[in-house]
Parts: sequence; C-alpha cells; structure tokens
Amino acid sequence: MHLDDFAALYRKQFDCVYRYTLALTGNAACAEEITQEAFARLLRDGFRKINIERPEAWLMSVARNLAVDSFRKQGRERPGCEEAPPRNPEQQLILGEMQQRILSALSKLAQSQRDCIALREFGGLSYDEIAGVMGTSVDSVKVQLFRARRHLRKELEDLT
Repeated sequence: MHLDDFAALYRKQFDCVYRYTLALTGNAACAEEITQEAFARLLRDGFRKINIERPEAWLMSVARNLAVDSFRKQGRERPGCEEAPPRNPEQQLILGEMQQRILSALSKLAQSQRDCIALREFGGLSYDEIAGVMGTSVDSVKVQLFRARRHLRKELEDLT
C-alpha cells in the first residue's frame, strides 16, 4: 500500500469506522482511539505487503477486535476510556440527546446484534462482509439484524 492510497482511504473511511466504533463503545474518546489504532495497524500491515483485499472490511474487523479487547481488559461491557468533553459545535451536536438515546438503545442489544447492526448501518458492510468479520454465517447475520432492528424499533418508537 502506498502512502497516497492510505491517505485517500483514511479520508474516505475514517468517519465510517468512527461511527461504527462509537456505536460499539458508546464513548467518543474510545471510539476515536480505537479508530486511530485500526488505521495505524492498516498503515503498518499494509506496508508489510500483507494482501488486504478489502481494506474497508479489514478496518471494521480490526476495530471490532480492538473494541472487544478493550472490553476484556476493562472486565466490563463498555471500555473504560475517559470521556473527552466536546471540542467543537459539531461534536456537541453529535453527542446530543437523540444520539445518547440511540446509543443507550444500542447498548441494550446483545453483543452480536450490536456488532451486526453497527457493521451494517454505520459501517456500510454487506451481509457477506459482516459474516466474514464476525466469523459466522450470512443466515445468522440476517437473524441478528432482524432481532436488533425489532428491538431498536421498540426502544425508539417515540422518536419517529
């Protein structure tokens, strides 16, 4: 991977990976830290000439693994990253009341459902790609997405 390719991918995918990790962690500081680490690993591994066919899916997989590792290290459901105060109006808007309700609803999902919905809705991955990232079947992904969406619809029905 050339540095120019990496820079273009970073510009194109950073927000997508960040939104995905934010959905997983519910913490803006953790999401940013995990997203940057995922890109750092891509930069490192990409220059080692490892054949990464779909860098977008690879980034999501690495971000998911980093989030899971963070959960394990902390010995709880959510990573213990220190929450940074909003730095600008855009972040204040992102961390607004509606997003907090959505993140709260996401946190009530089973981990597999949260992963599936985040990879699909925030990461933009196909069912096949989600199955690959999660190491499961496409049918399982479909079931998890159905259940997650049903739960979210119920939790957030007053927002619509």
